Amino acid sequence: MLTGPLPALIDHRKLANQGRILEGSVPVNHLSRLRDMLAKVDGDVYLKLAFSKGDQQKTHVSGTTYATVELVCQNCLRGYSQELRCELGLDIVEQESELALLEENADSFIADGQEIRIVDLIEDELILAVPMIPRHADGACPGNDYGQAADDEPVTTEMTHQPFAGLAEAIKNKDNSES
Repeated sequence: MLTGPLPALIDHRKLANQGRILEGSVPVNHLSRLRDMLAKVDGDVYLKLAFSKGDQQKTHVSGTTYATVELVCQNCLRGYSQELRCELGLDIVEQESELALLEENADSFIADGQEIRIVDLIEDELILAVPMIPRHADGACPGNDYGQAADDEPVTTEMTHQPFAGLAEAIKNKDNSES
């Protein structure tokens, strides 16, 4: 098991042949696409990845990754902390044509060469773990004069005055009386 500071590049085939486990952290600021979604770019992403030989002697990577990041709440527009946690299960292939040989629902990663960047393995999964609409927990937005409506509360509507609701009936009655 390799622990501590992780190298930027790894040889996935070598790690798979040896059945190695990588455990450590990567600074959040190394994840360029995730960094653009955050209110603050600080902290680390912690990961534990196990490398093994999968089907057709392809490298299989499984593990977990988690980070606590700062997002902007879309209700109050203030920053708040959100924990991102994901499970990984990837098969690494060398060419796009090899994707057809994998199972239909298998997640995959296309490696251009023998060495790959660790951040490339985990960044997509972390981006998918970011909430589509980031916001504080229900009712926890500071500085709001309103409370968030719970999803299970029934919506009530008052009857509104509809001045032309009886017009069609009145016209029909008038036509009947003229004939």
